Amino acid sequence: MLKTILCNRQHSVVMIQSYWRSYRIRKKVQVFCKLPHEIWNLVLEELRRPHIFLYLDNVLRLRLIRLRFGPPSSYIKEKLHTLKLLRKYKRYIKQDTLQMGFILCVSCSKTIRNAPTCHFLLNAFIEDCYCNLL
Repeated sequence: MLKTILCNRQHSVVMIQSYWRSYRIRKKVQVFCKLPHEIWNLVLEELRRPHIFLYLDNVLRLRLIRLRFGPPSSYIKEKLHTLKLLRKYKRYIKQDTLQMGFILCVSCSKTIRNAPTCHFLLNAFIEDCYCNLL
């Protein structure tokens, strides 16, 4: 009985410490998120956490696969949002993922007809990422 009480106390102490660390980290991130876009990019570059960028690359790759093999004219909003994310983090993701995004962009440009703002985004993605693909 005494052992279980001690184990429960140790577990609760570890949980409290974990919650406190996550609270402090969230507070710091909220401070940095309010910075301008250029400074926020500098903060991200200074972090240089490869596992975060690998995670981001995996998420974007899975999203591209799911969106690419769906019906061409559906999920347009999700496709455009994914292309925005690819454009934003193009320095941190792998070439294969950029190529998949490029293929998705070309297929979107064929299916989207009457939305000029979508075409601006697609053209901007092609211009930004084409240099990285060469």
